[in-house]
Amino acid sequence: MTAPSQYETERHGDVFVIRFQNDAMLESSLIPDREVELRKILESIDASRIIMDLSKVQFMSSSALGLLVMLHKLADQQKRTLELCSPQPNIDEVLTITMFHKLFRIHESLEVALSAE
Repeated sequence: MTAPSQYETERHGDVFVIRFQNDAMLESSLIPDREVELRKILESIDASRIIMDLSKVQFMSSSALGLLVMLHKLADQQKRTLELCSPQPNIDEVLTITMFHKLFRIHESLEVALSAE
């Protein structure tokens, strides 16, 4: 049984936003369900940029980091960019330590991400 969706999606022109609704979204036990859901989204949309809003995420397991890398590779294969925005300070620290800023464009807010080219 698939876990209930814990994120919202919205489109802004050629940009597709995935907004996680709480920190449970990226718990290790939910990663397999999230991978299936997020793969389906990436395979079904026709946006050139995908932004994942992390503003409500308080914890990110190593499995969640692995999921982000896998989604980045999928987006790259589809000739799209996958970007992150609004990480909480503790998540921003994890992203910095793991050098994700070299893999992803990380924006301070959704507004900044949407205005970036």
